[in-house]
Amino acid sequence: MWIRRRSDLAIALAIAALLSAPRARADADPLDEWRDRFKAGMEKYKAGQIAEALAFWEPIYRELGPQKGYRLSYNLGIAYMEFGDATRSAERFESFVAEVDARRARGESLEAIVITEDTEARRRLTVLQSTKGRIKVNAASQPVAVQVDDSDARVGAFVAYVAPGAHTVKFRPGTKDVKEQRVEVKLGEIVEITPPVEELPRSATPPGMQIVRVHERPFSPVVLWIGGGLSIATVALPIVTYTHAANLRKSYDASTSPGERLNIENDYSGAKTLGYVSLAIPITLGVATAGLATWYFLGQREHDALVPIVGPGPNGGVVGVAGKF
Repeated sequence: MWIRRRSDLAIALAIAALLSAPRARADADPLDEWRDRFKAGMEKYKAGQIAEALAFWEPIYRELGPQKGYRLSYNLGIAYMEFGDATRSAERFESFVAEVDARRARGESLEAIVITEDTEARRRLTVLQSTKGRIKVNAASQPVAVQVDDSDARVGAFVAYVAPGAHTVKFRPGTKDVKEQRVEVKLGEIVEITPPVEELPRSATPPGMQIVRVHERPFSPVVLWIGGGLSIATVALPIVTYTHAANLRKSYDASTSPGERLNIENDYSGAKTLGYVSLAIPITLGVATAGLATWYFLGQREHDALVPIVGPGPNGGVVGVAGKF
């Protein structure tokens, strides 16, 4: 009960601060359109109807956005934690903490209650991370719905907080192409998974389209051309510096004046050091370019892609679109 009372107090204070914000004009309060929904959600929360409270607050938060509605994100984090949704709770706490950090970085002053909430949000995040495991779903090259156990399916990258043990991850749930993956997660561990990319069925090719095998490189070949060009261009630098040092050496050997020889010796020492330093530039660029070239050729992946078939042209030819890079 102590945790519950503490949560009630935190949310009550935060909502009260929002609802009691001073109005610039009685008929132009920017919170008017959300005020009644805030209060309705608070009544549901106080009555222990957490799901109903979330149904009021979550849409408000999405309308306000993570910056303007950052105070509400803290309350949602608490409500989701009490509701038993650790994933949503962590996401709302993380959003709140990120906005507080951004405001600190801009030099903005923070209210005492915000500082208190920030400390509490970080503490609760630490508790979640130490008492749960995490399944990090990476973004796929194509939009894929992913469902962890019985939670709502989501599209895109996200982190699911789960109890330690075995879990079922479904890709494209509710479709005939659904696939499952069993994941074992330990306490405090983060397990990363990437949704599999489905090959397009050839029997389902739409009219006017064709399926081609696409060889996708990790980056544009222009990067290699630029790296190689810079490597070659910088080769001239050590040649110039070494030539200058060699000429100073010849002048030193040909000179008979002690003073002149001393000056040339000092210049030669600096020129020789510059030559060694300048040699490192093309070597470093060459090694980096070689590494990029290895990644470019070995890091390619293949997948099927739909491309349009261009119909007969003016000369009766049929043009197809190639998808090979």
